[in-house]
Amino acid sequence: WYENSPIVIQEAFASRTPVICSGIGGMAEKVEDGVTGLHVRHGDARDLADTMVKAATTVGLRERLSEAIPAMPDMSRSVGSHLELYGSPAE
Repeated sequence: WYENSPIVIQEAFASRTPVICSGIGGMAEKVEDGVTGLHVRHGDARDLADTMVKAATTVGLRERLSEAIPAMPDMSRSVGSHLELYGSPAE
């Protein structure tokens, strides 16, 4: 069993920190490979090690990935979108 959508991804994104994760399940959906983080092959320790070295040594990679992380929803944005949804007639 693996954790499909760990909360640590949202926590990392809240601090604009790119994530290295397996490219499976909810993790692959939340972390876009090469855009907001990096994917590794599930269960492949060598790929994980290589990706960690790449993340640590590629000039500008962390900054580029960080900039692509979308802003986290805040309470006012969340409330506003709910009010908009509930205030509009059902289609």
